[in-house]
Amino acid sequence: EDFKPGSIREGKSWIKAHLQEAHRVYNENFDLWNRNQLRWYLINVVGHMQTLVEKCFEQECSQRLSEIVGHKKPNARDVKIKNWINDVALTYRGTADSSLVLGRDFFVEIICGAADNQASALWPLWQSRGEDALKNHRRAKASGFSEIKQQLQHSAALHEVNRDTHKSRSCMIV
Repeated sequence: EDFKPGSIREGKSWIKAHLQEAHRVYNENFDLWNRNQLRWYLINVVGHMQTLVEKCFEQECSQRLSEIVGHKKPNARDVKIKNWINDVALTYRGTADSSLVLGRDFFVEIICGAADNQASALWPLWQSRGEDALKNHRRAKASGFSEIKQQLQHSAALHEVNRDTHKSRSCMIV
């Protein structure tokens, strides 16, 4: 259905849907995998997917997705994140000297906007919050785009009426 010819009526964020699924898989396997497997999955699977997101989503995760979705705060347009690994300044993608790189050395904990490289005992709780935050983020974005679409349709309709009115007036002047 997504690839049928014709006009696109609804956009989909492929990467956010896959990130949401990655969080679900992590939660499902938390008790089955050992700490090294969990850590590997978070850095190499979740971290790699996080390298593929668009810039605005990077900024939202850096700020804390819970602020953007839950508290409806505006995007701060910054990619600095907390560093739970060491005390080097860190952005969403990594350190300036490449000593830490997203998807190689760490993943971004999207609820708190922090870099981490460990699978802590709290992760099932945080990851389910992450999965929920991604779900809510996708819904909020879809709703926002629907509002914009309605505004554009309304604006286009007004423009059409104004154009028709202008044509009829210019005919009277001639």
